[in-house]
Amino acid sequence: MTAAESHRAGTFATKSGEPRRHHDVGGLAAGPVDTSTHDLDEWEKRTDALVYLLSARKAIRVDEL
Repeated sequence: MTAAESHRAGTFATKSGEPRRHHDVGGLAAGPVDTSTHDLDEWEKRTDALVYLLSARKAIRVDEL
């Protein structure tokens, strides 16, 4: 598979010539990460509250998340 064929197929060739799959993005440029603070969405607030309550009551451990 040539590089052009690989790009059209939605994959990118690795150094060995094997095509990358859609989930194999390791080592590819992804751009800068936005680390600015933001308001939490409702689901994020609920998830944070559930984790806090369940771990405080020893119902779950961190390694079970």
